Amino acid sequence: MATRKFKVTFSVDYEIDVEVDPKIYDDEFVQAFQRHFYDLDEEAEPIMDIASHLAQYHARLGHDTSFIEGYGSVTRDGQLTIREQFSKEEIKPSPGLNIIPIQDEFDPWNIEVVEVKEKTEQ
Repeated sequence: MATRKFKVTFSVDYEIDVEVDPKIYDDEFVQAFQRHFYDLDEEAEPIMDIASHLAQYHARLGHDTSFIEGYGSVTRDGQLTIREQFSKEEIKPSPGLNIIPIQDEFDPWNIEVVEVKEKTEQ
């Protein structure tokens, strides 16, 4: 049986609040971050770019982990994930960072699947 091919288009709409303490994530933090990781967006205010990065990591990693490279363990609603709370290692949350999901349900997926018909030669 020949394989079938599908074009899948999806988007995820999920709204969160991101709390960032400007006393901790100040110019000194930004300079150190950029020295060790990558440059932040020059067009945006640094603290807004940090919030954007945290949101992107949250979207990519979901709820399974709170560790975000360059920031440490970021809490969700003030808590580490269940896995991290019961870890054998002591994991301390990063001060001044918190992600707050706004939606109660986590089913924000919009998915469209269309079969791609291969052109046959005649």
